[in-house]
Amino acid sequence: MTVLGIDVSKWQDENSTPQMMDFHKAVDAGANFVFIKVSQATYLDPDYVLNWAHAKDAGLPVGGYHYLDWTKPAVDQARFFAGVLSADPGQLPPVVDFECKTNAPNKRDATERLYQFCVTVEQMLGRKIMIYTGAFYWAAFYSGAHEDYFASRYLWIASYSDLNYMLRNLATYTIWDDYTFWQFTDKGNGLRFGAESLQLDMNYFNGTPERFAQFVGGVVIPVTWKLRVTSLIGLRVRSGPGTSFERVDGLPYRAVVTVDKQQGNWARLADGRGWICTDWTVRV
Repeated sequence: MTVLGIDVSKWQDENSTPQMMDFHKAVDAGANFVFIKVSQATYLDPDYVLNWAHAKDAGLPVGGYHYLDWTKPAVDQARFFAGVLSADPGQLPPVVDFECKTNAPNKRDATERLYQFCVTVEQMLGRKIMIYTGAFYWAAFYSGAHEDYFASRYLWIASYSDLNYMLRNLATYTIWDDYTFWQFTDKGNGLRFGAESLQLDMNYFNGTPERFAQFVGGVVIPVTWKLRVTSLIGLRVRSGPGTSFERVDGLPYRAVVTVDKQQGNWARLADGRGWICTDWTVRV
């Protein structure tokens, strides 16, 4: 594993000083990518805007993550996170950080909230999401529901150990066959990598530099899902997301269609025919 990267949040910045995270130093120290905390609950990480801009200025591939806590509904959190990233989602997948223990619900509720968050983000961004978690946390808070869905999403696993130990726990306690990123320590040399914190989270990409280049170049994978028409009189297909756009086609009752983007309560048909209002559909 030779593709090294970092992840940062407000904790890498000392607010009493004028300087911030120096991503040029991170590049010089060997960082090839950075995940940046965007939000938690429904508020921004205080350093997100400048971290994002400065990391891009240094030439680092960037990706944003959201810390999913239990203080707000998952859909509200997802809409906030995806709304922030909608103009510039970065080259790396959007990430949900699934590790909060404070006021955590039971397995069933935690899993459903995670699922709601992931689906909402994917619908809004059209990007395949990545789940950050630890093997033991996953075992404690995953109920077993939506297994096919979660197993087909990227995994960023946290395990401060050697590779073999991490892989054993991956196989024993999670539903994934493999991982995409591995956070292998939280004790990286922060000062060397341009942080003001003494320590820093360090990560490896699971693959060669060539594979990483392909991953970054091709990570914008449209996510599709299916909807069934529930309106007894059928559904109009319009040229754009709203009733002001002209009608271009129609769908009969119980028709099942594939969509690949959502804007408010409108979804775009994946075959390019137009947009439909999702108020009279159900997900299948």
